[in-house]
Amino acid sequence: MENHLGNPVLSDDENEELIVEPVQGTLPDQSSKMCLLGHFLMERSIHFITMKIKLAAIWHPRRGLSVVECPTNRYIFQFYHLRDMGNVIKGGPWPFNRYLLILKELDEGVIPRHVNLDEVMICVQVYDIPVRFMFESLGKQLGNFIGKFVEFDCANNKGSWRNYMHV
Repeated sequence: MENHLGNPVLSDDENEELIVEPVQGTLPDQSSKMCLLGHFLMERSIHFITMKIKLAAIWHPRRGLSVVECPTNRYIFQFYHLRDMGNVIKGGPWPFNRYLLILKELDEGVIPRHVNLDEVMICVQVYDIPVRFMFESLGKQLGNFIGKFVEFDCANNKGSWRNYMHV
């Protein structure tokens, strides 16, 4: 195969640095404040408009929601109230058409395709645990055995009638 370009060399005039200044005063709807980055655990793409309508109906954001489709089947969900975003994070994981939506808070200045979206927090119920073992220490051991322990749910792990534990 022939080399059609030869060996190009930049002259001193062409070898200049470009210094990019930070942009001041970006519009609120373009920032990543109160944004979640989402990815569906599937290989094919989904119908964007249907997903947007259904999730907005399920989440009920009081101040509204904007959804932007990104390359590589990722979506940016921007909320206009911190409580709305918090409710979505706490209420997850969220399914859509039998596929799991993995959500992660998007920090300002982060490029969405560089965000790792391969972990999801789920609540696990472990059954047939005798009451005398219903302690946080066992919950931590079970959580770390299954994956990564995050939180022991004290409110749901009390009472002699319980034979299961939320981890």
